[in-house]
Amino acid sequence: MSETDNNNYSYNERQLNVNIGEQLFETYMNEKKIEFYRMGFDEKNNNIKGFYLMHPVLRSLPDYISYNSSKNKMYYIQVKGTNKIKVDDFLNYSQFESIFCNEHSELVIFFCFKDKTIIKKFSDIKKMITGCEVKEWHDKKQYFNLDLR
Repeated sequence: MSETDNNNYSYNERQLNVNIGEQLFETYMNEKKIEFYRMGFDEKNNNIKGFYLMHPVLRSLPDYISYNSSKNKMYYIQVKGTNKIKVDDFLNYSQFESIFCNEHSELVIFFCFKDKTIIKKFSDIKKMITGCEVKEWHDKKQYFNLDLR
């Protein structure tokens, strides 16, 4: 993680950094020979002016999508380079899941770190936050610090 890749810096300052989590995800998927496609917005390489004016659920679209033919299942993939999930994002993921997921599709979160990749179903994340303390950054954004063990 670079020096400006945290909540102490402005959005524009953070945009100057490479998205390490997504790079690690793509490497992981390529090594496993699993096809994937970009789905959500790419704020680093294809930034949209006025992006912040869009509905929050659209801004929080999963980053990638992947189809598993042996399971006949579509996976919507959100990539995180940290074990923290903003409360706002969690609520948006919940809305996305309720609208777009069914018996043939599922929202999953890839927590991608240099030494490991941890994959969690969003349905499991919902259970994990039970009893979690809601913390707050300096900008008043609230988040959950997930125990990924």
